Amino acid sequence: IEARREQLAVSEQAKQYFFDASEAESWMSEQELYMMSEDRGKDEISAQNIMKKHEGLEQDVEDYADMI
Repeated sequence: IEARREQLAVSEQAKQYFFDASEAESWMSEQELYMMSEDRGKDEISAQNIMKKHEGLEQDVEDYADMI
């Protein structure tokens, strides 16, 4: 029974790992779409807003990288 319990624990860890990896992959694909945006500011204010959005996205990627 103990061996079966250990196998189940290992199986649970593997499933959790693959679930987390899938979630990370989905998140990264979504972020990639944001990074491919062709938005360009038409004036200084819109350019600053796009820059703030980009900086926020960079910070999110760095934070998520630490978690991964």
